[in-house]
Parts: sequence; structure tokens; C-alpha cells
Amino acid sequence: MAGNTLQAEEFRQFQYLTVPLEGAASGAPLAIQVADQWHLLHNLAEAVERAVARHRSCLRETPAEPAAAPVIQKAPEGERSRQARDRHAAVHAALPVA
Repeated sequence: MAGNTLQAEEFRQFQYLTVPLEGAASGAPLAIQVADQWHLLHNLAEAVERAVARHRSCLRETPAEPAAAPVIQKAPEGERSRQARDRHAAVHAALPVA
């Protein structure tokens, strides 16, 4: 058990170690490159912030009034969509009432 704890501590110490991709690929050509979620989201947030800053002049101070919602014509119902609606209704009818 003590060995596992030591390995876990060693992993935590180096889990955010960054290596240039060329070096990693030459040192371990069959390795799969993995990125952690925090760094991906952090990099995305920084990129979005830079893009918004670049296009700040394009943004209006007060938003324009929204246009009227378009009228959407209901498509004629075919056999497959009728079957899907029937199955959906049957499943919901079989659910217990809470």
C-alpha cells in the first residue's frame, strides 16, 4: 500500500509537466498524447478573450431590437414520423405517474 501512495505522489508532482510535442513524439513514438480538461478550457477562454478584444469595435453598445420570429410551416407528417410519435406516446403512457 505504501508503494501505491508513493507512486500517486510522484504522479501528482509531474501530472502537469509540459513537454514539447516534437520531443515527446521522438522519445515515445507510439504514445498517445492526452490533454487535461482544465488546460483545454483555459486555453479556449484565453483565445475567446483575445478574439473579443480584437473585435470590440464591432460590438454595439445597445443591442438592436429582435426581429419578429419567422413563421415555420409544419411539414406534412409521413409514415415514419407518425410511427415515431406513436412510439413516443406509448412509452410515455407506460411510465409510472409520479
